[in-house]
Amino acid sequence: VVVEGKVEATLSDSRFVEIAETGQFKGAAEIDEAEIRGRFEGKLSVRGRLLIRGTGRVMGEIAYGQIEVECGGELSGTVQTVASGRLATSAAAE
Repeated sequence: VVVEGKVEATLSDSRFVEIAETGQFKGAAEIDEAEIRGRFEGKLSVRGRLLIRGTGRVMGEIAYGQIEVECGGELSGTVQTVASGRLATSAAAE
């Protein structure tokens, strides 16, 4: 899935999401990998790699397996790691 405009949605079990510099995603997403160049706001669970580019902004409840944030990229909110492809026990209870 590639987001280039404004989207309010819930994604589940998607393989890859890319939010372009012009893209804004508001909602929830449970995915394998993500590359954020634009803006994400909401609940994001990435089982694999979360890549936040220098123009990317991620805000909300974030869980990831691996993370990379380029210089200039922003990450704010509740952040935790994903254990063995699943959310950690504290997040699974929510």
